[in-house]
Amino acid sequence: MASSARLRRTFQYPNDSDSDSPEAMDEQEQDSLIQTLASQNASQNETLARTLLALPLLSLIAYIRPLLNPATTSFAIFCTTSLLATAFLLYRLPPAQTGILIIDAWASGNGSARGRGRSSAASSLSSGLRSSRNSLGGLLGRGVMETRSPLEKTLPYLNLGLVTLLILMGLVRGDERGGGFGWVSMGNIPGLVYSVVLTAKIVMAGVDPERDLGSLRYGYKGA
Repeated sequence: MASSARLRRTFQYPNDSDSDSPEAMDEQEQDSLIQTLASQNASQNETLARTLLALPLLSLIAYIRPLLNPATTSFAIFCTTSLLATAFLLYRLPPAQTGILIIDAWASGNGSARGRGRSSAASSLSSGLRSSRNSLGGLLGRGVMETRSPLEKTLPYLNLGLVTLLILMGLVRGDERGGGFGWVSMGNIPGLVYSVVLTAKIVMAGVDPERDLGSLRYGYKGA
């Protein structure tokens, strides 16, 4: 029993002679803490993604009248298509992924650079937590990149191109109508909504307790 107690006190603060100094967490406690923080972070991301889902859906209300007006019907259809695409991507993709490879690589790369040099044990923990999240994603109808449908892979790029086109169309139609501000605003709404969604996903991708704390997990071993 005494030997077991000593093994569980491997992680100590440098000032071991001070009886009042707290003990550092051992490996099991660190694993448990990382798992708890990762689960909480995943839950918060999921809640935020569900909250953001209301943004494009509520924005559809602004296009009810333009859809009924023959002069603006076609333009409004394109705008509502973009908003529905944004809502679909929010529902289908993991909260911290935009589906645009270059953005996802940049967002996750900012954090992964801090997490380099992890041990194989920390990598195993990382794989286990990712597997758990992938299982949750499967229950929600989501999947990893390799298992996504062609629509889920291409729609983020198509929507990005569509919101850009709508902004340009709004500007052109506004000029044709003598600077009609309503056209410009109507064309900007899908782009603004998609920008908010992409920014939120980038922020969520930058916060990963599993990745950020994994590199510190073994930094105190033998201290």
